[in-house]
Amino acid sequence: MILVDNHTDILEQILQRVNNGLRLHNNKYPGLLDGQLGILLYKATIAHTYKNTVLQKEVETAFEEVLNNAFEDPFTVVSGFGLNRGILGLLQLRQLMIEYDFYISDEFSFVEFDEYVFEWTVNMFNEKNLDYLHGAFGAVNYFICSGQAETALKFVPYIYNCIENKFIQSITVNHQRGVLDTSLVHGQAGFLLVMLRLIQADPQNTQLRDVSRALIYTLINTSSGSDDDEKNKTLFPRYILPDGSFDYTPKYAWCIGDLGITYMLFKAVEVLKDDFIYEFAVKIAPVISNKSFGMNDKRNNSFFCHGTAGVIHMYEHLYEISKLEIFKEKSSFWLEVLITELNELDPDYFDSSILNGNIGIGLVLNDLINSDRKSLWSNNIFLV
Repeated sequence: MILVDNHTDILEQILQRVNNGLRLHNNKYPGLLDGQLGILLYKATIAHTYKNTVLQKEVETAFEEVLNNAFEDPFTVVSGFGLNRGILGLLQLRQLMIEYDFYISDEFSFVEFDEYVFEWTVNMFNEKNLDYLHGAFGAVNYFICSGQAETALKFVPYIYNCIENKFIQSITVNHQRGVLDTSLVHGQAGFLLVMLRLIQADPQNTQLRDVSRALIYTLINTSSGSDDDEKNKTLFPRYILPDGSFDYTPKYAWCIGDLGITYMLFKAVEVLKDDFIYEFAVKIAPVISNKSFGMNDKRNNSFFCHGTAGVIHMYEHLYEISKLEIFKEKSSFWLEVLITELNELDPDYFDSSILNGNIGIGLVLNDLINSDRKSLWSNNIFLV
């Protein structure tokens, strides 16, 4: 990307600011995405990218200490089971380190952890707590990423049992039963991305293909219209309410909103080879991109989950999967915005959270600077 080339020095300076901040700040919270395990994920990614053997050894030693604590009492390093702060985050960090070819002692057996997660996931499906970040689909994705596709496929009947009125019925975070969320982290887009991975694990499963396609078609039908140029509402609804009405309240982020749904559609094209989905996805590409210019105030900050860094990350991956130039243009636009925002940020401010702090920005910038490398942390943990 030309813009990244022009700003490489600036991006490296910002990345160095993140690295310096880590030397001065600690994170007392448990878990991966908001806690201390996220620091290890970030350091492991930097060590892997730059072949920094000293930093790699530091990460390996620190992770061994984490595992010692976890095997004594898991809840000293995690909180609950979910991906955000729970055991799933610890297991996904371990899987990432395996893929980075980092050393992990043979004395640690994770079979018992996997059994606990399996039982928990069954309970989550029975309770219809399917949320990717906090519930069942985060666990299904973990089993896929860790090479346990046969285990992941055991949950397909549970998924079918959660389908009603052409949607996957789930208890949405902070909402009562009956409110359907469409987002990547809490709702339909995330569920469908995991289902597409299940199809890749079992390509001969025609029922799973047909069910997934039908669910995607239903979600497409909730669109407010590809010709709608209103900038004060999203293309897809944020929520589907119990009375069947749609809530198009604007939100523009990695976690929720049009970007995640659009990425899911292009992934569906790749997996299902569906012409209708392809034509629709290409048609809406300029629509969601043009809406972005009127929605600066709908982001919360510069960070990953609700902020500019996450928007850049989504546009980068939308371009990667679609090769549509408009997504590259929007990534460049938001990179300019991010650089301005970070130059205005208090240089002494530091938050070591991936979702809501400097670590997440660092991961995104590292990917931009090293765009020739596959983003394993994003694929395994963030579904893109």
